[in-house]
Amino acid sequence: MGLHDGHRDRMRERFTKEGANCFAAHNLLELLLFYAIPRRDTNETAHKLLSYFGDVQSVLSAPVEELCKVDGISKNSAVLIRLCGELGTRYIRGETASLLKFNTFDDIGNYLVKLYQGITDELIYMLMLNNNGTLIKVQLLAKGSFDAVTLRVRDVVAAAISANAGCVVLAHNHPAGNTEPSTQDTMATTALSRALSVSGITMAEHFIIAGNSYSTMVNSANRIFEIT
Repeated sequence: MGLHDGHRDRMRERFTKEGANCFAAHNLLELLLFYAIPRRDTNETAHKLLSYFGDVQSVLSAPVEELCKVDGISKNSAVLIRLCGELGTRYIRGETASLLKFNTFDDIGNYLVKLYQGITDELIYMLMLNNNGTLIKVQLLAKGSFDAVTLRVRDVVAAAISANAGCVVLAHNHPAGNTEPSTQDTMATTALSRALSVSGITMAEHFIIAGNSYSTMVNSANRIFEIT
């Protein structure tokens, strides 16, 4: 048994006994990379990932092509990282084998609070639903502030059409904790709503998430399955 073998065994044993809370972010990435990078110190590679992307969330959500730009990350390693990120996202969403169905806007708000739990960057999601409130797809649209330039209206409309959505719900978070929409939020929401409407798709709601709270920008008076 070599030096790295002993270190890896100790790391795995520590994780098994103590759980993830006692590990720093780079240690968790180091441990993950054990399963894609044999016989090499993965601690340095884990630090490089965090330095390149900034935080764990960005590492786990990065495209395979971007991950491969980091020294020491092969395509196998990149696929493993993305797989873990996708599994984590689906766990947070609470997805099951059957499709989720929302009956009220509060159902969606509670779902989104869970989706954004632990996220410190500003992320923009779109929930694509059919007209009875069944979730078809959740898509991360962009990172950064909510505006039509960042989102590219045509890309949002194309994604909704591709999913055959009857209506969509947009969401973005305010990590600072304020759920009040900005002027930019309002203008972009109006532009997107009009563009979607031209294609026969309803923007059912736009949520702003801040911690365990949320606000809405469109009209939450109707139940989702009543939207046509």
